[in-house]
Amino acid sequence: MIRGMLLHIVLALAAIAAAYAAWQAPGTTHTAAERLVCDVTPSELRAVRWQEEKFIVEVTRGDGGYEVTVTPREAKEGAVSPATQRYPGSDRVEALWQGLAPLWAARSLGMLEDPKLGELGLAKPTSELRLTLAGRDVVLGIGGATFGSGDLYARTTDGEVVLLRAASVRDLRYGATSLIDRRLIASPRVDIHRVVLSVGERGRELLQRHADKEETAFFADPAEPDAKLERAGAWMARLWRLRGEERVAQPPPGTPSATIELWTTSERRDVIRLWPANGPEALGTSERFADGVTLSKSTVDALLRDIEQVLQEGR
Repeated sequence: MIRGMLLHIVLALAAIAAAYAAWQAPGTTHTAAERLVCDVTPSELRAVRWQEEKFIVEVTRGDGGYEVTVTPREAKEGAVSPATQRYPGSDRVEALWQGLAPLWAARSLGMLEDPKLGELGLAKPTSELRLTLAGRDVVLGIGGATFGSGDLYARTTDGEVVLLRAASVRDLRYGATSLIDRRLIASPRVDIHRVVLSVGERGRELLQRHADKEETAFFADPAEPDAKLERAGAWMARLWRLRGEERVAQPPPGTPSATIELWTTSERRDVIRLWPANGPEALGTSERFADGVTLSKSTVDALLRDIEQVLQEGR
């Protein structure tokens, strides 16, 4: 009996050790078929560039976080080059970075002859993945995709053909929309204690109460901090949902129709400025879009119309 109990204990400890090892190092084990294409750590990776038929996408990392640059390619020879757009990176960029550094291929197909390269779309690749490291670049030509999984055939500069998992580069493709953070306001609502609204010479200050819990947070006048202002709360929620569409080359002209300052308990965190639509889109600026960005015309028109109710509510 004792021997049987000891055996069960040993097996249990072995299972715990295996589970702990798997938890400690998720994703670090690789099969014998996999091929290490680029042995680099996330901290050593400086930039990622993806070029395809319609877009060039570059992701860079700096002290302020990630930036995503998207350049639509010319539709035909002689066409005017479309404008490059730069955006803050979304939460998905970090996962992309970790998935590319180090870069593993599902398997290697070795050195292939020209006819086979043509079959795989690698004779003259129309897409390219470039990893920029300190002092060197790692470049892979990208060919066709496998049936079913969508994994991509790729060719290194020394001619080796490998199979890249589709998931490793999925977010870079088709304009990298999932990597772009279009939020006009970067600060979480939980960080904001005070809001100052200005419309021309008029203005109002609002306090956000119980901001640490979304279900209990509300806005109030400093003179009556326990009186919930319903319209002000709904207006601020719409403001936080604003998303930038296209960055503009220079700040909007003239005086903004509304200015909204966001304060923590000790510092000004952001300043939002809104201009009404002079055409199909409205314009706005914020800390992260200092030069201006186009916004939904209908949403901005509604915010500028309803701000009058916010200025008067409870007074």
